Amino acid sequence: MTDLIDETIEVHTPRRYEITGKVDGHNIKKVGHLEATQQIDVSPYSSRRVTGYVGDLPENRHAVFLPRRTTSKLEGQDIFVVPECASPEDLSRKSLRGEISWLWPKPRRAKEVTINEAKAICQRVRNSWRGKFKFQEEVRDAKGVTQSGLRPPQIGALHAALAHWSVSTKPSTIVMPTGTGKTETMLALLVSVEIGRLMVVVPNAALRDQIADKFLTLGVLKVAEVLDDSAELPVVATLAHRPRSIQEVDNIFERANVIVTTMQVAGQCNENIQERMAEHCSHLFIDEAHHVAARTWQAFKLKFDSKIVVQFTATPFRTDGKKVDGKFIYVYPLAKAQNEGYFRPIRFQAVQGLDQAEADEEIVKLVGDQLRADLGEGHDHLVMARANNIDRAGKLHEMYEERLGDFHPMLVHSRMSASNRKDAIEKLRNRGSRIIVCVDMLGEGFDLPQLKISGLHDRHKSVAVTLQFTGRFTRDCENIGDATVIANIEQSDINDALRSLYAEDADWNYLLKVLSETKTGRQLKRAEVLEGFKEGLEGIPLQTLYPKMSTIVYRTNCDEWRPQNIDEAIPFASIQFGPVINEAERLVVFITRDESYVQWSSTKEIFNVEWNLYLVHWDRETKLLYINSSKTKDLHENLARAIGGDGASRIAGESVYRVLDGINRLMLTNLGLSSTLGRNIRYTMFVGSDITTQLSSAAYRTKRKSNLFGLGYSGDGKVSVGCSARGKIWSMQSAGDFSEWLEWCRLIGSKLIDDSIGTDSFVQNLIKQEVITERPEKPPIAVHWPESLLIEFEERIQIKFGTGDWVGFYECEINTAQHEETGPIQFIVSTEGAAATFEVRLSENGAQYPQVEGPEVRVNYKGERLLADLFNDDPPHIYFADGDFLIFNELFKPPRGEDRILFDLEQIETRDWSDTDLNIESQGLEKNPRSIQRVVIEELLAREPAFDIVFDDDGAGEIADVVAIRKHDGRLIVELFHCKYAHGATAGNRVADLYEVCGQAQKSVRWRDYPIRLLKRIRKRENDRMVVGNPSRFERGDMGTLKGLISCCQELEPDYHVWIVQPGLSKAMIEPKQLDLLAATEVFLSETYGIPLRVIASEN
Repeated sequence: MTDLIDETIEVHTPRRYEITGKVDGHNIKKVGHLEATQQIDVSPYSSRRVTGYVGDLPENRHAVFLPRRTTSKLEGQDIFVVPECASPEDLSRKSLRGEISWLWPKPRRAKEVTINEAKAICQRVRNSWRGKFKFQEEVRDAKGVTQSGLRPPQIGALHAALAHWSVSTKPSTIVMPTGTGKTETMLALLVSVEIGRLMVVVPNAALRDQIADKFLTLGVLKVAEVLDDSAELPVVATLAHRPRSIQEVDNIFERANVIVTTMQVAGQCNENIQERMAEHCSHLFIDEAHHVAARTWQAFKLKFDSKIVVQFTATPFRTDGKKVDGKFIYVYPLAKAQNEGYFRPIRFQAVQGLDQAEADEEIVKLVGDQLRADLGEGHDHLVMARANNIDRAGKLHEMYEERLGDFHPMLVHSRMSASNRKDAIEKLRNRGSRIIVCVDMLGEGFDLPQLKISGLHDRHKSVAVTLQFTGRFTRDCENIGDATVIANIEQSDINDALRSLYAEDADWNYLLKVLSETKTGRQLKRAEVLEGFKEGLEGIPLQTLYPKMSTIVYRTNCDEWRPQNIDEAIPFASIQFGPVINEAERLVVFITRDESYVQWSSTKEIFNVEWNLYLVHWDRETKLLYINSSKTKDLHENLARAIGGDGASRIAGESVYRVLDGINRLMLTNLGLSSTLGRNIRYTMFVGSDITTQLSSAAYRTKRKSNLFGLGYSGDGKVSVGCSARGKIWSMQSAGDFSEWLEWCRLIGSKLIDDSIGTDSFVQNLIKQEVITERPEKPPIAVHWPESLLIEFEERIQIKFGTGDWVGFYECEINTAQHEETGPIQFIVSTEGAAATFEVRLSENGAQYPQVEGPEVRVNYKGERLLADLFNDDPPHIYFADGDFLIFNELFKPPRGEDRILFDLEQIETRDWSDTDLNIESQGLEKNPRSIQRVVIEELLAREPAFDIVFDDDGAGEIADVVAIRKHDGRLIVELFHCKYAHGATAGNRVADLYEVCGQAQKSVRWRDYPIRLLKRIRKRENDRMVVGNPSRFERGDMGTLKGLISCCQELEPDYHVWIVQPGLSKAMIEPKQLDLLAATEVFLSETYGIPLRVIASEN
């Protein structure tokens, strides 16, 4: 019986399962009542000696609330137990605390439901969806939601899928950034189409359980008022392991509307099992499709070839870098996600220039600083620290506990028990901890928006996914600020990492705020050019464009350029992106889409599509117009006239070859000549040593240059240049940004219009090549490693001597064995405690480099092999005292001119070496004060302005005996001191005293190419010294100083100086042969990288 006196209270009712339990080890569930909190009228209840309260729930369901369990049969559709509830207020309070449970109706055990009953239930569920879904979009204003519905990205994706299905059953892909509601889109598709049976595949078990729970409740569809309350909730099966038989597949799939499993389970099933799964399903949804790459998984997907397959992903690129397959039917932009409030800006801070241990320390510190700062501003932020394996995660967890123990860091990985993982996550949720250390991430789909600080100790395969995970934002979540990502990325990798990110989605261009030191030099110029564009190319960040260093140059006589007239030369129908204009730089950029019919078919349905990038720059001062296009066959005459006026004329013919002027040690690799006499031979291509012969022969006067390409040095490093008589000029390089291309164009243009430059003046700078079969009679002074080894990361190369251990490439060196003018040319490859001798053997068949002495040497570089075999394929370079060098069987002779170059005696400084033993070069571990090296170090320590670093690098694999570095006025000043002991007790004029040290000076130019590698080499050398307990190599500075230089070195202009220190050389007694040797070394350093050479010697 009930009382007539009602009282209105707030009651929380928990979720009730209509069906629950396992069948063949797989969970099958159906929710009969959703968890809810509502206002209801209750009155006292009494029946059969059972008392409590009674009220009506929504849908006119009669509910009874009892203080204790009972076995009595009572009236009422829904019966709850609220322990010891003594009043309506007590009932409300306890239910809101979760102290309430269902007594009736009881759920049916899944395995007790027959297959026929299960099929009927599934059909009843689908029938209940018919006509119950509304395509209604959420509307918001400044005050909040004015109309419930699906979010714009959800309704957009829903319409896109339905439109695609109306015309095609081919696989499709939907791209929705994290936090925009991919799962709700799946739910909406399920009920709006009344899908027969859906299989959902996700990357991992955690996401499987989470998404299965979403399907059980249909998420927010009812709350958003797009699904009527009368619509039933689906039966959901969670496939926990691989089914062992077709019967097991039938027993599970026929009981459910939705089956959720992982890629690992589905992809590894037997083929007949997979086929059976596909037979049962009408649709396949793949969540987080960027994980899909394995061949086994692709094979599984093919089983659904006749079914409807939709892939959902946060990024269009897979973790292996390839694009997700399937037609992209809907892509919701990141920028729009931010504008709509689903995303917050992300501050990206790179920890640079550190080895792993140091980087870990720095990341932990920065994470702690950021967390404290965010909490201080009232933000309820949490930290996710990521490692790439379990062992690393364990060590990092210890580090976080030690340094940030007040935040109670937790550890989560796959080897932990499920209960321990759950406990760790729960502590994070209830703020018992604010830091969680995990392997990879907590799993896409993990729902904890307060994770706003990421410490990425190891880079994720997809930076974009990591950043989305951290940057997602729930609009209804309070006390959340912007996200911060702190990552271990070397300075040299930052641009590549960001370019890769921008390539995945253009909107990262302004979603990501990169935290770094103040930009200088090149970075400022790059930023200035980019900021000069008032708008960008839609969907394509300008930062992702890397034009080739190429151009065709036109003279103009206009007073102003006319980029608005581009359509006079190129129809706007062909221009797909742009044009965008930087008026300050007078630079216009656009991209065209050109179609051409295939030649092998007459159909008009098939055609080739070519995308072409255009850059056009007009220099007002010189009135030169530069056109760069990936459409290389075109000379762009019409475009030049449209922008530069009718008077635009292409610079072509002999004038083009002026661009080769000023290139030192020029080595032509290709030369095309056209005959000006006769009819039979019109064009001939020459390569290698034939080029020099042609340019110096009498026959050259009857031919004209058609095109050529060469390599050389500009005095600031290596350069390449090609040009043709038609006016095309190019380099093998790609521009890192538009500013580099602009500077290159202006340099090219200044040569083209300089009438003082002869069109054949480059010939005097040519290196002559001669094929030889016998060694030249001149002393070798240096041998350089093959170019392929020098440009490779040193850590990837190892060398082994005999049965010894593998040693790093940086621990080995290569030197000439002797400096004789005759006899075999030999060189020595050595490391500490081992050495081997190789020989250069020339013949009519070429050159060989056999090992002739010492333990067998092997190299591990792109596979293990004999070092002699590598030399035979990629030979070392042998340098001689006169500047000539030998590569394989070709002797290269740099131009010397008619006048003999003498080394300026003023560049030889003298010291008082009376307290120095001229026969002791190295200071050793004991820092011998009478050694040559120690004298140099003491002088450097006293020099003003002071060096930041003075480093003793003496030993096998050295950069130089002493390296001195300082940062000044935007420059990285590096001074390399090569010391050599005297071959006699006193100073004199022995040329032997200079051979080796001059060779070392020439070899050190390799470090000018890669300043970052020089600094990292110093770091490695110091670490190796400290590991064995020896004194530090730092004479000034320390690892902290070095870290600072590494972090900023690429923002500094390198300024190198090379010193030869030979007390055995007497300035007063110096011989012409010694001056020739120093002059050859000076010319080499100057012409290649513009490095000055200084010498320190004795006076007498």
